[in-house]
Amino acid sequence: MSFAAKGEVKVSSHYSRALEPEKMHSWAEAVAPKLINLLRSKRSHTFPVLVYTGMSGISHAAHLSGELCQYEDFEFGQIYVRKEGEVSHGLECEWHLARTEKPLCLVFVDDFVGAGATLKRVLSLSRRAARERGFKVSSPVVTCLYSYDISPMRIIKKYCPKVLYV
Repeated sequence: MSFAAKGEVKVSSHYSRALEPEKMHSWAEAVAPKLINLLRSKRSHTFPVLVYTGMSGISHAAHLSGELCQYEDFEFGQIYVRKEGEVSHGLECEWHLARTEKPLCLVFVDDFVGAGATLKRVLSLSRRAARERGFKVSSPVVTCLYSYDISPMRIIKKYCPKVLYV
């Protein structure tokens, strides 16, 4: 819902619950050790990369990356995919990625998945950008969703048939 009198800046409360700092922090605290254990046990031969887009994606990825940095021996990269039509001084994909011979394991971070178009676009651009620069990309994709309980898993499985859920 948008609140503004004529001529005022429009303000929305749409993200108020998803962007509550205490909830994002506790979510990241809970997800980080599970993600690390999952990647170490099942995907130890890969290099994890947080992949995200938009305001909620970058907010959640920032909290999660802060938690992951507390583990000294855990290295990971990040790829930010700009939303379609986003006006910025940056490029379509921004990343911090160490050179590695290991295949990349994409970790999609967002608040939830609706119809799946964003998930499909972000994974497609991330895979393409990585391959064009000589990186291999592994499957399956790991999803870290803040509001996974409202995300239709059939949509996620449609675009990522071999998904591991955290």
